[in-house]
Amino acid sequence: MTPGPWSVLSNGVCVVGPCERPQGEPQTAGIAHCGMQLRSEAEARANAQAIRQLPRVLELLELLFERDCRVYAHELTIPMRTHADAVKALYSARALLVDLRGAA
Repeated sequence: MTPGPWSVLSNGVCVVGPCERPQGEPQTAGIAHCGMQLRSEAEARANAQAIRQLPRVLELLELLFERDCRVYAHELTIPMRTHADAVKALYSARALLVDLRGAA
């Protein structure tokens, strides 16, 4: 997967991320284009914003699993030794969900 951070171009529908030219120079290259037919402009822009956040979603999920968070009988359990980091990740995930829902 292309490393983050990803961004959305000024057209609002193209998601780009970092890459290198064959000569080793950094540049930005396309990841996704969300302006397809049968999509409203607002939907295409919201989709681009959601795709832009994928590296952050992956980072938060990995962090929660690294902190040994588990679900047992519909309850989330967090070991005391990783509690602070896991709770911080959960709050970040909640904020990200609010942002993504607001982009829709």
